[in-house]
Amino acid sequence: MQRYTLQFLIAACVALLIGTLMVLVVDELALREAYDRQLRQFAEAIEAAESAEVDEALGPDELHGSDRQGADRNALVAPVSQGHENHLIQIDASLLYQVWSRDGRMLHQSNQLPVQAPVIAPEQQGYFDVRLRDDPYRVYALISHDGSFTVNVESKIGDRYPIRKVLLVTYLFALCVPVYLVWLFSKALIQRSLITLRRLAADVDKFNPDGSDAVVESPDLPTEMTPLLTSVNQLVHRAAGFALLEQRFASLAAHELRSPLAGIRAQAQLAGEAESPAEVKEALNNVIWGVDRAARVFDQLLAFARMEGMGHGSEQRPSDLFCPVDLQAVCREVIVELEPQLRAKRINLIDKTQNLRFPGVEYAIFLILRNLVSNAMRYTPECGTVEISCEMQGQNLVLAVEDSGPGVPEAERERVFERYVRLQSSNTDGLGLGLAIVRQAVRLHGAQIELMTSALGGLRVRIDFPA
Repeated sequence: MQRYTLQFLIAACVALLIGTLMVLVVDELALREAYDRQLRQFAEAIEAAESAEVDEALGPDELHGSDRQGADRNALVAPVSQGHENHLIQIDASLLYQVWSRDGRMLHQSNQLPVQAPVIAPEQQGYFDVRLRDDPYRVYALISHDGSFTVNVESKIGDRYPIRKVLLVTYLFALCVPVYLVWLFSKALIQRSLITLRRLAADVDKFNPDGSDAVVESPDLPTEMTPLLTSVNQLVHRAAGFALLEQRFASLAAHELRSPLAGIRAQAQLAGEAESPAEVKEALNNVIWGVDRAARVFDQLLAFARMEGMGHGSEQRPSDLFCPVDLQAVCREVIVELEPQLRAKRINLIDKTQNLRFPGVEYAIFLILRNLVSNAMRYTPECGTVEISCEMQGQNLVLAVEDSGPGVPEAERERVFERYVRLQSSNTDGLGLGLAIVRQAVRLHGAQIELMTSALGGLRVRIDFPA
């Protein structure tokens, strides 16, 4: 709230400064025009009054002919003063004037005027800016209709400043009051919104998610806050999912690692208590088998965690990870890694991959092939067959791995992609993460995966990559 107040004050000060400068400019133009109009009106009033006195002095019979033009103006001009019954003129105290005859004689002048000479030459007419004793004046000169005299009306420019100050103060007061009211109103609205946010924060703080379907409910929340509540619920949903996944991960890892570690310890004790070299060798072989099993558990867990994070929550986008992948070279790496297990079960591995390149994530392709071949090898009986093939079909690259094992019932084919799911009929070791890792890698490439029955009698896994 303090930050908002400071920002509002800065914005208000800038607005007031700009408005003040604009008012000064507008006031200067408006006052100049108003005073100029006043000068002209006053000069016209004096000229009309002087002409009226000439008419009265000459009489109706003397207003004809050239005698009027040559009349002695000095004898006919009376001082212009307040209260003169024949003059309808209200003299402003700030206005000074001079009346000069055509031949240059001063007929009348305000007492406050600091000079006794004509301010403006008698033959000139209009508005002028002059200086009288170092003070700036605005002057309007008017020649009478018959040209017999000239009226000069002067106004000291400095007399306008008090009016300008009054206008400026009035403007600032008129602007500051609405600004203050707007600030109070906006402050009240913000405080009300903050109360709503605090209530929502309290609801989130009290919330204890116990599953991925848990949501935060706030029935009195304004409509404008609904998107925020939706985002909070999505975040809670993801957090609950991650928490559940972490819990399952920890419990599963502890369970799966307990057996091989206990077996390794037991076999190590047997090796220490063995009475013959044959018993020592058998115990050490079992220790190696237990270490390999624990390594496979770690390998699958770490591979799944890496696939979960690949392209998400990192600085790299999924598209930035793509590069041309040599599928045949990746397949050879997988075969080299799984060669000991293939020889142990005397499985016939048929490699029908071609030298094809397509855009993808090389590590993800490696995980796909390794997990599919490892699953096929695990479920295929001894002396069975595992086949890997790839070919271009239209615009897609089709990768297939099939085996001669028991296959997967059609009703179970969708469920085997779930994390930590293993078929009840399976008697092999594993975490049930192999196909979940494969599906995650397939989704990363925007590909499609399908399980079907193989011509070898077992399971055929087909993946269509958009080339």
